[in-house]
Amino acid sequence: MTTSTARFERNADADQQAFRLQATFRVLLDAMARPGEVQRLFGLADEAALAARAGLMPATMLLADALLDSATSLAVTGEEGTRAERLLVRRFHACARDQRSAAYVVVPVSVRGDVAAACVQGVTAGTLEAPHLGATCIVECSTLLGRGRDGTVTGSSSNASHVAPDQYGEPGSVAAAVASAQAATEWRITGPGVDGSAVIACDRGDVLRARVEREDEFPCGIDVVLVDGAGHVIAIPRSSAIECAGALEDGGCSWDM
Repeated sequence: MTTSTARFERNADADQQAFRLQATFRVLLDAMARPGEVQRLFGLADEAALAARAGLMPATMLLADALLDSATSLAVTGEEGTRAERLLVRRFHACARDQRSAAYVVVPVSVRGDVAAACVQGVTAGTLEAPHLGATCIVECSTLLGRGRDGTVTGSSSNASHVAPDQYGEPGSVAAAVASAQAATEWRITGPGVDGSAVIACDRGDVLRARVEREDEFPCGIDVVLVDGAGHVIAIPRSSAIECAGALEDGGCSWDM
């Protein structure tokens, strides 16, 4: 009887893990299909301890769990990237690669400015014969705000761990929700999957500016996935166009991160 119970518990754990992976992948698919729309990851507490050891956000660990395996490659940029890379490689059996050739590249929240921009500018866009080899950059944000599927503004700012979805109702803009957030800029996203345009705000102008300056020719290009500490996700796939809509405080873009 004891053996049967233990076997059942192991299977239950496996089922729970499979459900969590499927839910995370579903969130990522929704984010890619609806560029600029805020999605939400759940199960952050399950990854908190490992994320702390890696120096990454739990949301990043959830995405890594859903995306990485022995057939994929990974790079983590920044001076502390090697430690995180080693942990992720051991956990998910992915191959560590130079960030210029890795399939998945993580930009931690602590990596800013020229280092972050150079990383994004240098990752692979794939080729016309194999555009699917274009990299996916997972970028951690302190401030990340946009509209959810119901149209309300949701996300996190550098001055609050979580902004309730109904805290900023209509009328109003994303800018109003993060007027006090430091170094945050608004970005307008257009392209497939977007009804007109979507406006987001984040503190990763370094990364998004670098993405614009790449000027990749579709179908080549890179996918950018923005995440924050509360598990919010906004995707900007290679098929999307982005432009700076202005700094939140002075009406002009600011890249001093």
